[in-house]
Amino acid sequence: TKSEEGSLKFVIERKKAFNDAKPYDGYKVFVTTEFDLSEKEVIESYKTRDMIEKAFADTEKACSGLASAERQNRRTRPGKHMR
Repeated sequence: TKSEEGSLKFVIERKKAFNDAKPYDGYKVFVTTEFDLSEKEVIESYKTRDMIEKAFADTEKACSGLASAERQNRRTRPGKHMR
């Protein structure tokens, strides 16, 4: 069918894209608009950014976990209905 042909074409094009990118495997690209920074400064700014993003993610997980535990405690906490 026509949709299967389109799907096949997509897979072939995707494989070609992966093969075209293979020589660059292992390289990282850092993009910046701060042209006055040295290469080392750009890399350090990305490291700092990564640490900040991980800290936010950890905080978000911790807060959502606490909120979830608090909701659970309210449901299971002994009260008048459980006596």
